[in-house]
Amino acid sequence: MIELTHIRKTYDDAFEALNDVTLTIENGEFVFLTGQSGAGKTTLLKHIFMEEFPTDGMVSVFGRVSSARVHPKFREIAKLRREMGIVFQDIRLLSDRSVFDNICFAARVGGGTERQIKRRVFEALTVVGLSHKNSSKPNQLSGGEQQRIAIARAIVNEPKLLIADEPTGNLDRSISDDIFSLIESINSWGTTVIMATHDRSFLERTHYREISLAHGKLIRGGGSRIIADRY
Repeated sequence: MIELTHIRKTYDDAFEALNDVTLTIENGEFVFLTGQSGAGKTTLLKHIFMEEFPTDGMVSVFGRVSSARVHPKFREIAKLRREMGIVFQDIRLLSDRSVFDNICFAARVGGGTERQIKRRVFEALTVVGLSHKNSSKPNQLSGGEQQRIAIARAIVNEPKLLIADEPTGNLDRSISDDIFSLIESINSWGTTVIMATHDRSFLERTHYREISLAHGKLIRGGGSRIIADRY
């Protein structure tokens, strides 16, 4: 479970990126994270994968806790991130390496023998439907294919949590729908999904909870799915 309790994040220039944010995300849940640019979405996600720490309040992610006074050790944060997969809008594939090597790089972080690593890589490529592209370089792929490879890289270690930060932002409608369906499939395995998006068509045709921020404040969807469904 992911819990943020009265989180406030203020930077050195006194800019308040998050203001008294409290929310809970249940294991296995799919949630959308919405808000205009500058609303605090990226800052919130950075608190979840513990690149940032709160000025006030407490963050608990799979039992690891961070606060203004208590920061997990680097080793604990590294362990936590091995339980996560992150997909960025700008994809961040290594242009000089093959698709297979891009995913292998992430798979080795998860440990195992080379045989086990290769098996996980091919399984991830099969999930995203691109096992036949394993020897291609990223610049030989379409935008949608590159995003699928980024998803394969994110799931290769079978994470508990998938964070997808605007994964369809630069794609056309049909490809965006395919990527979204793929993310839904990953959630159906029991993987918790947090998907930041500006595309409200996904929200309008699904039942998933929307967590919305404005100017650093939570304006919608802070309770758990169980609580939210009561209202």
